Amino acid sequence: GRSNEAWAWMGRALDRLRRSPTRPVAVTYLVQGARATLAARGIDARDAAPNDAWLTEQLKAVPVTEAGKGYHRILSWGPRVRYFVERGQLDDEFEKLTQAFDAEKHDPATAHPTVGAYYVAIMHARMHQCFRSKTDERPRYVALLHQAVTTLSKAAKMPVVHAHRLLGEGVLAWLEGKEPRAKKLLAEAAELAEEQTCPWVQYGIARARAHMLRAAGNGDSARDQARIAEALAVEHGSVYRA
Repeated sequence: GRSNEAWAWMGRALDRLRRSPTRPVAVTYLVQGARATLAARGIDARDAAPNDAWLTEQLKAVPVTEAGKGYHRILSWGPRVRYFVERGQLDDEFEKLTQAFDAEKHDPATAHPTVGAYYVAIMHARMHQCFRSKTDERPRYVALLHQAVTTLSKAAKMPVVHAHRLLGEGVLAWLEGKEPRAKKLLAEAAELAEEQTCPWVQYGIARARAHMLRAAGNGDSARDQARIAEALAVEHGSVYRA
């Protein structure tokens, strides 16, 4: 969730690509990552990058529908779905992408650790859908969040991914009416997120607590938590989350 810092590193990688006399096999993964990171920073770079004709050309050559081949195809799923999540565009195109991934029948327990980026993004998408859904739609999205959290639990191989998992489990527990368990899980997520320097999880915790407080009738404290979430998103360059 540290989009500004991510873009600084992404820029270095893109500069190497610019100077390359050949088109390396990693180009699809790199361009998809650039598109997702720009989206997080509020730049809708589906087909064009502001003031960068070369990157615009690369974005047009690698559409969001392109996954690449072999090992880099597996890596590209994460940034491809994150492009939609970072923009809050969880529509039919997003759902078709998730269905295409499911059709490949990856086993989250044995998949390469980098595929965890896909499962993390899906969990945040489902969590967002739960928060924004109407009352009659919520059971469907809670079921999807439950599925996403279960899958992420199997895929979590690194501490930072476990922090996202704890956040998802905490939100799910609250939506299922298990508030004491939700508070415990969110506290554990906060401790691990601080240890792992993960503002995306810290943002999610503040947002979840804001919803919990508002549902309990404590509007002032809910707004305080919402401001914390907003500040974390702004500080780290996640415009849509802010």
